[in-house]
Amino acid sequence: MGGSCETSIGFADADTLVVYCEGLLARWSTHEDNPPSTRRLMPKEVFQFQSSFTPDSETLITLSGSGESDLAAWSTKTGRRLAHSKQPDISVVGEFDFDRSGTRLAAVTDDALLKLFDLPSLKPSAVQPAGIKVDGAEFSPDGHQLAIKGRGVVVIWNIAHPLPLSTSLHNEPFSIGFDKDLAATVSMSGAHPTRIVSVAVGRLRAWNLPKRTPTEIPVPKYIETVAVSPDGRTTAILDYDRRLSLWHPGDERLLPGWQMDDVSSLALNADGSLLASGGGVTDGRIRLWDARHGTEWKPSMRRDKAVVWTVAFNPQSTLLASAGFGGDISVWKVVRGGDGNKYLRPLNPDRPFTGHTGAVLSVTFDPTGTRIASGGDDGSVRLWDVTAGAAIGEPMSMSSAVREVTFSPDGRTIAAVGDDGLQLFDVTTQRPLGPTVTTRARLAGVAFNADGQRLVTINSHGRVDTWDPVLWSTVATEVTERLCSIASRNLTRSEWHQYLPGKPYRQTCPRWSTAPHTAG
Repeated sequence: MGGSCETSIGFADADTLVVYCEGLLARWSTHEDNPPSTRRLMPKEVFQFQSSFTPDSETLITLSGSGESDLAAWSTKTGRRLAHSKQPDISVVGEFDFDRSGTRLAAVTDDALLKLFDLPSLKPSAVQPAGIKVDGAEFSPDGHQLAIKGRGVVVIWNIAHPLPLSTSLHNEPFSIGFDKDLAATVSMSGAHPTRIVSVAVGRLRAWNLPKRTPTEIPVPKYIETVAVSPDGRTTAILDYDRRLSLWHPGDERLLPGWQMDDVSSLALNADGSLLASGGGVTDGRIRLWDARHGTEWKPSMRRDKAVVWTVAFNPQSTLLASAGFGGDISVWKVVRGGDGNKYLRPLNPDRPFTGHTGAVLSVTFDPTGTRIASGGDDGSVRLWDVTAGAAIGEPMSMSSAVREVTFSPDGRTIAAVGDDGLQLFDVTTQRPLGPTVTTRARLAGVAFNADGQRLVTINSHGRVDTWDPVLWSTVATEVTERLCSIASRNLTRSEWHQYLPGKPYRQTCPRWSTAPHTAG
């Protein structure tokens, strides 16, 4: 900070302006020409590190001192000091952040830790996210959560708990904030041939595609992560209290599950009997669970890097892929021991999957279980040979971080979701299929249905859209048949000459007649 004057300004009400500078508090009416009423709160020569008004501008918070720092709360109406607290570990910080009610203050210490204070008492409670150097914080609109930023990581805290409950990765974020309309995590994966499951904003929705109205099940408002089994029969939901719940189609409510540790990712195997969890910022372990009884199969496995952003089973439920902050991908064998327990063992301990230059945010197996697609915050989609532990071809590129990847049921297409939209890639050529599909709201998830005739996306506002993959196939006969079934006719001669000039006319849909208006 530095300088001799730290100025703060705010409105105590619609007509009253309050200003603080160099130890002097001023108030005046914006509708009057009278000079402002002023009151000196502290000597001018006292060094001012920081000052801020609470959201209602009724309380001023100052940080000052020449040796031991003094944090103080002042009434802007009376100029009286309401409370003060010696804070030797806080001297030069960024802007204070208050919750909307003005009853909590967040401040960063010199050691890049975070302190919370109750207002106006200034009673402190220290918070220290493990492994994170804090350089900023912001409260959610309801004041129940706090986003803490530091060195490429944003940690979401539920203030009622002493431990971090959610993590999300950004590429050296310079600012943080909460969407004012959406306070819950949105997640979607896996789709039954006729059923789609999505979780957003305090409700689970399940659609049967022939019907327009979904079944709705209440879920906790704040969701950490969600997993849907490939058969669509089991949905696992982890809330910010680290409580896992399960839902099955036909249930009218969530089934209580079990308490978990710090978790950033979940995956269910093909029939929903196995659950894998990837550890968050305080616990980088990969754990395997009996999803039907809530039993953890021990021991767990630990990655070199702390945060496991993504885990995924192969279709045969014999392998598990995991990836995270370090940019490498690990593949584990799911084996059953002589004692009946299931264990994770490295598939290729000497051949790690390396190539991404940033964190890996999504991994998925192809239908045969022999290849893996991965998406990273370096904007690349990569293809891997599972057995060889080696990359296949060159990386496929998007212009932003790739947050979700999935294979089509025939394994010939990869759908990738990035900050800039949806992109499809041909697996054989590893080239884009058409331009990036952009949407008004950021996409949060993507899945093909079982027969590949639908692609489903969910955006950050919880809206689910289904897309017809008419032009995505690389097989010409499939495209022609699909187009003919939609058009229900051949091109007229005039249409043919308009769109295919110089080409001899022919009927591209032999089983359909030429349209009645055959002019030309």
